[in-house]
Amino acid sequence: MKKKAIHAEYRKISESFPEWLKYEVTILAEDGTTTKVPAYGKDLQDALSRVVHDEKVEKVEKKLANKGFVDRAPAEVVKEHHERMEDWRNKLEHTKKSLEALESAES
Repeated sequence: MKKKAIHAEYRKISESFPEWLKYEVTILAEDGTTTKVPAYGKDLQDALSRVVHDEKVEKVEKKLANKGFVDRAPAEVVKEHHERMEDWRNKLEHTKKSLEALESAES
């Protein structure tokens, strides 16, 4: 069993981005433990997608930081992971710039 969201609760509208909502999501781990994580999005599905995406990024970062993985994995796999991270970083930077432009336009 993979991690799964077992409960989501609406908290409030984002103060920084009024069109976004804040949720608290309870995640059930494989070992049976639960954790609560904040999730932001335009709706619940968007917020849950962001939680899943963030976990994927963390997983790839951990793999690339693991010297054993990098040394043993085929070069094309390591290259693919680096390319994913670069793509995610570029998308994040683009999103940050878009948000900054929106914030300055609102002023």
